[in-house]
This record gives sequence, structure tokens and C-alpha cells, in this order.
Amino acid sequence: MKSYFFIPAANEAFIKNVSRLSADYFVFDFEDSIDTRKLNKAFDIVSCITIQKNFFARFYWNAHNVNYSFNHLKKLIELGFTNFFIPKFRTQKDLDSIYNLLKSYQHFEMFTLILLIENPQALCTLETILKIYRPFAVAFGSHDYCAEMGMLHTAENILWARNYLLNFSKAAG
Repeated sequence: MKSYFFIPAANEAFIKNVSRLSADYFVFDFEDSIDTRKLNKAFDIVSCITIQKNFFARFYWNAHNVNYSFNHLKKLIELGFTNFFIPKFRTQKDLDSIYNLLKSYQHFEMFTLILLIENPQALCTLETILKIYRPFAVAFGSHDYCAEMGMLHTAENILWARNYLLNFSKAAG
């Protein structure tokens, strides 16, 4: 089992001391953990460190503001990130947009992508999505999922979704 340590990208203390933290992978969160008004500050903070092979970025995705989201993702690539959690997508169209942007880079195969399932639309299209895309992994954002469903985050409430995700991910390899 591998550990993923999520770090708010605007938290300068964590960023400066990331080399002292213990985890297999570090996920710099440019999405839910920070206010969008602090994104530029987060970019400035993260630009002061060297991006390592075990660093991931969870970028800001908003299907209603695709150009802003694309510029955000481009900045992360310019900083040296090649590993990404893809959050908040709902549809195959959302993923098409994201993948097409990434494929515009010369070495698309260098990107490691983890699809973050955080809503019922993404979960219900998982079988189709996994046939089209071959992500490194699929993850379940159970807190966002429960919030969207309007239910308490309990083991019982997320069991069905977790099992569904596990079964379709296993079937897709």
C-alpha cells in the first residue's frame, strides 16, 4: 500500500519542509484546500522548490471556466509537474478536454494521471471512461461525493460507491 500526503499548495510551512515529511507521494493541492484568490500565491510558493518524481498536483478544474482551468494546468506543467490528480470532472467531455490539452504536449506519455471520482456523474460513467482512458489509477473523493449526494460521510453510505469503483477499476485493469 502506498501513502499519498495531500498538502495545501498555499501552505508555505508545509511546502518548505516537504523533504522532512514521510510519505510515498506528495499531492500539492491547488484545488479544494485553497481559496482560488490564493492560487497565484500558491504558484509562487511551489516555484521555490524542485519538483520531484513522487510529487503530484491536484489542479483546479471548472468545466464552466475551461480557459482558466487550462491556464492553471499549464502553469503546473511549466513548474515541472508531470503527475496529476484530475478532480471534479463529471463527464467524458470534461476528460476529453483535459486529455486533449495534455496530449498537446510533445511527450504525453510522461504524464501520470489519477482520476478522482468525486460525484455521481463520474461514478456512473466510470465503465465507459475506463474503456477510453487508461489512467495510472482511480481514486475516490468520498467527502466531496457525500457532500454532493447530500448524505453523511459514513462507511455505510460510501460502501456501494467504493465497491462499484473497485469492481470497475479491477475489470478495466
